Amino acid sequence: MPTSGANKALFRLVITLTTLVLGGRLWAALPQLNAAYKSAHAWTTGDNLTVSTGRIERQWHWTGRGFVTTSVSNLHGKFQWNDAKPDADADWSFPSLTGSGKLISIHAQSGNDHGFTSKHLTVAAVIDYPQNNIGLRYVIWVFPHASGLRTQVQVRRLRAIAAKAAHVDDVHDNYASPGVVDRVPINLAGRMVRWIGYYADTQHRNMRGTPILREQRYAAARARGKVTWASVVAVHNHRGDGLIMVKESDKCVNTPHLGPNTGWFQWNQHGLVNTGTGWFLNSVHDQAYHHCWASWVITYQGNRLAMQLALKRFDRICFPIHPRQDEYIMANTWGASYAARGASLRNVLAEIKSQANLGIDVQEIDAGWGRGHNPRRLSWWPRYSDGWKTISAAAAKAKVRLGLWFEAKCPYKNLAWNYDHGGFRYFKIDFCDFPRMRDAAKVTGHIRRLILHSHHRLRVNWDVTERLPRIGYYYGRQYGNVYLENRQTQQPRNVIYVPYLVLRDTWQLAKYDNINEFQITTTDTRLVNRKLSDAWQYSNSYCFMQTIMGSPMIFTQTHLFSQATRQRLRRLIAIYKANRSAMFAGYVFPIGNLPNNATWSGFQNQDFRTHRGFITLFRQIGNHHVNQNIALDFVAGKTLTITNLLTHGIRIVHVPASGMVNFSIPNAPGFLYLSYRINSSQ
Repeated sequence: MPTSGANKALFRLVITLTTLVLGGRLWAALPQLNAAYKSAHAWTTGDNLTVSTGRIERQWHWTGRGFVTTSVSNLHGKFQWNDAKPDADADWSFPSLTGSGKLISIHAQSGNDHGFTSKHLTVAAVIDYPQNNIGLRYVIWVFPHASGLRTQVQVRRLRAIAAKAAHVDDVHDNYASPGVVDRVPINLAGRMVRWIGYYADTQHRNMRGTPILREQRYAAARARGKVTWASVVAVHNHRGDGLIMVKESDKCVNTPHLGPNTGWFQWNQHGLVNTGTGWFLNSVHDQAYHHCWASWVITYQGNRLAMQLALKRFDRICFPIHPRQDEYIMANTWGASYAARGASLRNVLAEIKSQANLGIDVQEIDAGWGRGHNPRRLSWWPRYSDGWKTISAAAAKAKVRLGLWFEAKCPYKNLAWNYDHGGFRYFKIDFCDFPRMRDAAKVTGHIRRLILHSHHRLRVNWDVTERLPRIGYYYGRQYGNVYLENRQTQQPRNVIYVPYLVLRDTWQLAKYDNINEFQITTTDTRLVNRKLSDAWQYSNSYCFMQTIMGSPMIFTQTHLFSQATRQRLRRLIAIYKANRSAMFAGYVFPIGNLPNNATWSGFQNQDFRTHRGFITLFRQIGNHHVNQNIALDFVAGKTLTITNLLTHGIRIVHVPASGMVNFSIPNAPGFLYLSYRINSSQ
C-alpha cells in the first residue's frame, strides 16, 4: 500500500493533469443552473449552457476560456442553425485579451433593467482573466416567447490602474482589430443575404438622390467577406428559415469608421461574426463594468415580410412603448426659421395657449432659450427672469406638457435642476459627439440616471440630424425616441421642408424600424420657400397625416396657423388621438410605392392581438390616377370591414390571395385615414 504521503502526491498529480486537460478548470461540468421566468428558461448540462424563450433556443459550449455558440434553433420552425464549425474559444474577443480564463460564477434572475426594458430572465456568467487583469461578464437577456435573444459583453479591471492621457487603441480610427461581441455557427455561402443600414446626417439628405435607407440583397452570398456599413444582416435559406443579427450600436451607413468602434459583420466557413466591442481594454481603468455594444440574434420563418415583423417585434421587446410617456404630439419652437424669437417667453406663452386649443400634447422649447452647459440659473437669464415659474404655471393650467432642449455635454446637475424646477417631461438631446465609448457612456449614463430620478416620468428625444456619431437607429431608444430631421420653412436650403421627401424617409424607415419611436416632422406649408419646395401646394392636413404613424412633430409656430387651418387640424388631431393608443399597439409597414411625388404611398398598421389595423394612404401631387390597387400585408384571403375615420363610411372587402385592394382618392394631393377589422369568422 502506498504511504499517505504518496497518496497525496498522486492526488496532486491527478488534479494537475485534470486541470491542464480541462483548460484550467478543476471540474469538467459547469456549475448547475436551472432557472426560469415564464417561458424563458436557462440550464446547464455538463459543459453546455442552453437558453430558450420558448421560440428560440441557443446553446453554448464552455471551452475553458469562454462560451462559444454551437447552435441556434427556431423552435417554432424546428430548424437548427449549426452548419459551420467555430474556430474560436469564445463568442467574444479583444485584441489584447490573450490570457487564460477562469469561470467565477454563472447565475440567472428575472428583471427588467430597472424599468428600461421588458421583463426577462437575465443569465450572467462572470469570467476572470488574471493574466490580463480583466474581468468579464457575459450577459444574456432571455425574453419569454420572444423570437430573439440579446447578448452583451461587459468588461472591468480586476485591479484598478492609472488612467493615461492617450492610448494607442483608444482612438476612433483604429479599426484594424475591432474585437468581437458575437458569433453564430452558420454558413452564408450560397444563401440569400440582406444587409440593412440607415444614414445619419439627415440635415444633408434632403434630396431625391439621398435616401435614408441603404439595403443590399444577394441571392447567393460568397463563402467569405465583410460588410462595414450595415447595422442588420438577415440570412435566409431555401425552405424559408431565416436568422437576423443586429448591432445594438450607434452605427450608421455613413459613419462606419467614426465614433466608438462599431466594427463590421464578417463571415467565412466558421460562421457569422459581429465585430466592434465599443470599449478597447486599454480604455478600461476601474473595477466598474463597462458595457460593450450588444448583439441581437433573431430567428423567423417566411418571406421578407416575416423578417421585418420578427425584427420589429424584438425591437419593441427591447425598447418597449410606455403609453403615458411615449404617446404624444409635440410642437417645437425651432421650426419657424427665427428660432431665437421662437424661444422667447412671449412666444412660448402664445404657443402653450395655441397648442392647448389644437389638442397638441407637448410644447418643446428648443435652442435659443440658453446654452445647456451654462450654470443652471444663467441658462434662462434674461429671457425668463423668474425661472420657469410663469411657463410652468401656464402649461399646467392649459394641460400642456413641456419639453426643453439641451446640449449633450450638459452636466447632470443642470439637467436634474431644470427637471425639478421646470416640470419638464421631455428633454431633446442635441450636439451628441461620441468619438469614444466613454463619451457615449457618459451621456447615456446621465440620461439613465435622470430618468430614474424622475421615476420614469421623463423621456428624451435624441437628435440624429448630423454626421457626428450620435445615437443611431438601434441604440438608446429605451430612454425615449429619435428626433429624425430638421425640416424648416425658409432656410437653410438643405433643410427646406419638402413633403414627399419627408414621406419617403418615413416610408423607408418603416421597413426595418418601429416608426412610432421616431419623430416625423410637419410644418406650416404656407410659409415654406416656394422657390425651393412645392409644399405650398400641399395642405397642412395632408402633411400632418404623413406624421401620425410615427410620433408627430409640428415644427412651426402653431399660433400663426390660419383659422381655417386650425379648424381642420383640430378635427384631425381629435380623431387621431381617439385612435392613437390602438395605433401604438400595432406594427407599421410601408405599402404602395416608394414616394417620389407622383406615386400612391402609405402605411399599414397591424395589431396581431386584436386583428385590427389602420391605413394611411397618400396620392402625391404628380399622380393622375383616382383609383389604385394597393397590396396590403397579412390580410390576403381575409374579409375586412374598412372604416373611413374621417367620413365614417364603411365597406366590406374580400381580399384576394394577391392582397390587392382598390382605393380611391379623388384629388391630388389627397389622403385616406382608415381603420379595418379582420372578420372574426375567419
